[in-house]
Amino acid sequence: MERWSQVPVQYLWKVFRPLYFSTFCYVTALF
Repeated sequence: MERWSQVPVQYLWKVFRPLYFSTFCYVTALF
């Protein structure tokens, strides 16, 4: 069960990390 729950977390991290990084760059560009 622990193994199964780790897979979606890694997938979400892979998807949201670039999104978070791009948002950070966007905010930095604004300010």
